[in-house]
Amino acid sequence: MNSIQPLFTTAIRFIFTLGGHLDPGSIRKPPGLLEVHCRSLFWIAYVMDNELCLRTCRPPAICADYCDLTLPSESELSIEFGLPKLQTPSVQNLSLFFPTDLRLTLIQSRITRALHSPQAAFKSDAELLKTIRELDGAVDDWHASLQLPNDLPNFLAYGIMSHEEAFRDSLILKVQHKYLIIAIHQMSTGCAAWIADPSGQALGIKLSLEVAANASRALLSQVFYNQDVLEQRPFWIHQNDRFQIFYVLTGVMNLFCQILKEPKGLETESDISLLDKISEQFTRATVSDAIFGLSDDLKLMKEFVTTLIYLTRCATQRAN
Repeated sequence: MNSIQPLFTTAIRFIFTLGGHLDPGSIRKPPGLLEVHCRSLFWIAYVMDNELCLRTCRPPAICADYCDLTLPSESELSIEFGLPKLQTPSVQNLSLFFPTDLRLTLIQSRITRALHSPQAAFKSDAELLKTIRELDGAVDDWHASLQLPNDLPNFLAYGIMSHEEAFRDSLILKVQHKYLIIAIHQMSTGCAAWIADPSGQALGIKLSLEVAANASRALLSQVFYNQDVLEQRPFWIHQNDRFQIFYVLTGVMNLFCQILKEPKGLETESDISLLDKISEQFTRATVSDAIFGLSDDLKLMKEFVTTLIYLTRCATQRAN
């Protein structure tokens, strides 16, 4: 992470110098290929920046106050990707052109500011729980708005993506939805009441942590189910999708904490079984010759998950 930060910051400076942080139409009308391409590079950098911020809790490298965050129009996408003008609203197609849905990235930016900024540390328990509920609602509204674009066959026909890539794209959006629910609700542990007594039963905090645990179960179950559907290596362990592995590890860690918190819980045995299945998938991916360049990393992650499973079994045995 530290090694790529200087390169990433330099790339952002170049994008700003070329005007990628501004709406292409405000630079030249109609915008040309250069302006539209710089804008696409800006959105890719913006997606990566917000993803890194949410994972590391570091401040963003891109200051949103200096950027025009108007989403790409149909004409801009047509210019950038050489397609005929699209028939459906571009807001429904953005995840097919960028690493993720740009609307989701805007929500990620809200989450970082509202829950990880220095100002967030001064919120009262009531204010923090209210913020968590509002962000949860924003993520659910985004998820409810997702739909398969009517012109997906056009994307396939023009070679923008294969059927497998389109399916994997929809799966990743589902996983990202659960991941953000976890990221939002686990911040309820920042409440003063929970810090003073983690074993307490403050209703709002308890419900929020249960939501995070249920989202973790749903995320990991989705990962396991999708493996059977695809009948190949896990879609989240792909040569070009190393970023997706973090989502799985987030679900694993949150579920691990939930088991330690309630080792006698009704879901404990099924949760450990779910962790076992994820460990098996890491093992399967490790021995696959198709995962070039990831073998050592996957072995390390497999050992990490195996250690967590061992600790959960120790916790349940001690509790009993």
